[in-house]
Amino acid sequence: MLGLDAKAEGQSAVAPARPYLVSLCVANLDVSVRWYRNILGFRETRRLNVPSSSLRISFIELNGFRLELIEFKDSVSYSAIRSKFPAVDDQAKVQGFGKLAFAVTNVGEVAGSLKSKRSVSCER
Repeated sequence: MLGLDAKAEGQSAVAPARPYLVSLCVANLDVSVRWYRNILGFRETRRLNVPSSSLRISFIELNGFRLELIEFKDSVSYSAIRSKFPAVDDQAKVQGFGKLAFAVTNVGEVAGSLKSKRSVSCER
């Protein structure tokens, strides 16, 4: 594992693990990076282009939290899945990644800031 101290006596080898990176597949890498940068304050730390795999990747970071945004040329959206499988009426029913959450000090202040940028909707 990356940058972890040796485990304590009797402790599981996995016990000192901590979240390091979350990977998201996006439809448009440039638009997504711009949104995370302009709205949430992430900074891009690295970008990779792999033309042979029709793949572009951006690593972005905020307060030590890393996101890997991946754009595959032939990726499929939830709406495309739904058009072929109408019984899938809720995105949460699709196997795979389901949620990305941020811990904040003042939820109301953050929600107000995001609403003012007209970039997200906030629901209670």
